Amino acid sequence: MRVSHWPGPHCLNAIPRPRNAAVAASGPGPEINCGDAHGPCYPSPVFAAVDTRDPRAVLDLCRTVWNEVTRSSDSAFLDRTFDRLREAFDGRHPDYEPLDTQYHDLEHTLQGTLCLARILRGWHRAGGHPPLDPRAVRLGLTAILFHDTGYLKPRGDLEGTGAKFTPIHVQRSAEFAARSLAADGVSAGDIREVQSMIRCTGVNADIRKLHFERPLDRRVGGALASADLLGQMAAEDYVEKLPALYAEFA
Repeated sequence: MRVSHWPGPHCLNAIPRPRNAAVAASGPGPEINCGDAHGPCYPSPVFAAVDTRDPRAVLDLCRTVWNEVTRSSDSAFLDRTFDRLREAFDGRHPDYEPLDTQYHDLEHTLQGTLCLARILRGWHRAGGHPPLDPRAVRLGLTAILFHDTGYLKPRGDLEGTGAKFTPIHVQRSAEFAARSLAADGVSAGDIREVQSMIRCTGVNADIRKLHFERPLDRRVGGALASADLLGQMAAEDYVEKLPALYAEFA
């Protein structure tokens, strides 16, 4: 993830230096030029680094957030959903070829998942309204993990890449989620909420018009849509990967 910076005395481009004793005690890092002429700035990570190429690292962070927000240590759904995602993307699902899109890959999904987990933790710590409950957190994390499974090609489809499904990938992702969750015994109501959350990621989605059973789940769907964008844009190699994204849309 990209780092923010500690501003010089008159920097107009930076966020305020954190008032955190542990951070302050560590002192600023090496001076950098942020483009402001009034004083030096210093790099400072906003969050502890998590390697979004490592599913285990992202899973561990999600477990930590789940435990904190819900006060529950029963995070078996996370392990199960991560396993389902890896199985499909790696080509071990009997119905799908391995994921072959260069931009919308496993790391892209993990970037969004990491971002959503941090948004939900911030929501909880800030006492956001409405307050989160375990169901909303579970459905949100499930939805972000499945939100781009619509790029998977059916088994035996060797023509082009999964990018050809870009115009319909959101609906295909919702359908994949429904089949996977139903096989795991998830209730029909929960499946519908997950599907609505996935639909929030559509480029032209009007979240106000999507059907949700609860206002809280709609809010989480909006957070998911934000995480889908923010997670990728915060990556250090975002600009370098834009040609791959363009190729998927071209």
